[in-house]
Amino acid sequence: SELTAAVGALDPAGKVEPSDVLYRGDIAKWKKFGNSLLLRAGMRLINANATKAASVVAAAFAGGVILDNADNAVIRHDANFINGVGNTFNGTEAANFYLAKPFVDALKANNDPRLPALAVRYVGANSGPAQVYSGGTANATFLAANQYGMPMGSTDATADVSGATLPGGGNRYAFSQADRTRVVSRSSPMYLATASMNNLLLAEAVERGIAAVSGTSTAYFAAGITAHMTQMAGYGAASAVAAGDIVTYVAARTVAFSAAPTGAGLADSRVNEINYEYWIASFLNGNECWANFRRVGMEQRSYRTPNPAAATPLFLTNPYSGKVVDWINRLTYPPSESLVNTENYSAAVQAMGGKDELGVKLYWAQ
Repeated sequence: SELTAAVGALDPAGKVEPSDVLYRGDIAKWKKFGNSLLLRAGMRLINANATKAASVVAAAFAGGVILDNADNAVIRHDANFINGVGNTFNGTEAANFYLAKPFVDALKANNDPRLPALAVRYVGANSGPAQVYSGGTANATFLAANQYGMPMGSTDATADVSGATLPGGGNRYAFSQADRTRVVSRSSPMYLATASMNNLLLAEAVERGIAAVSGTSTAYFAAGITAHMTQMAGYGAASAVAAGDIVTYVAARTVAFSAAPTGAGLADSRVNEINYEYWIASFLNGNECWANFRRVGMEQRSYRTPNPAAATPLFLTNPYSGKVVDWINRLTYPPSESLVNTENYSAAVQAMGGKDELGVKLYWAQ
């Protein structure tokens, strides 16, 4: 209701703010942004209340959502207004952030040209200073075949051991990282809602039978992938994906998406493939990636082609030895809440089955 009211209140004939950081007062684009958030909210409900989800998605689609990169909701940064994520990745702990093995392995398995567009690995590095990007004894590589993600649940000790077995040697400092001079620089853009995300959500909406969304799931699927690969150029020329590589990847993925897999229902498998691409398209948008991860239950499913039913799932359980839960499905209430808002806190906990714990799933989660 808040999103619907907000979009309805946007009036191009009224007072606008031409210096706003997203659209410089372009009300038409603001409406598309609002409807895009409405689409996202509707799809969030798909497993909890399919009827309500369909009506919300229908309203968002009818109102018009972002379907072109020119309309993306993106915050741009520079030396004066820096990207917070980029600032962290370029701070004192810059050498200690790594890409996870499931992410890198998935992109490598699909010959995804986005991997060299976003990743860097410092071959043979055994310390932060040994990660030399350029000049001197540069050891940075961007080739997809040379990228290796750090195993999930690693400690310094286990990462050192597994890192020492990587081609070129080194220890934990030799695993692949998000390139902090490109996709996570201090001046990198931050994408909030994009054409890629929306096309993929609409592909799923069609696949799930929401009749109000016209078009085919195959077309939206291809458009979503293309939009994200094209969007990579927003991080700079060094992260741009070549047009020919986009065509090749989209063709291969669309064929896999269109084919009926063995051992699984067609619709469910295609929804899996759509959300695999949504996972990649949500890279660096942590909140949305986590939310959609929980919405579709990615930890329980396989996201490989051409036969997702027969492949090993990318996510099974959290391998960290000190784990309390397999996956963090929600954040617990702060301790103060039970003291200053006892009645409502207790009611909320009871509604969740009596447990205010990390493993409790939100009502819309799979």
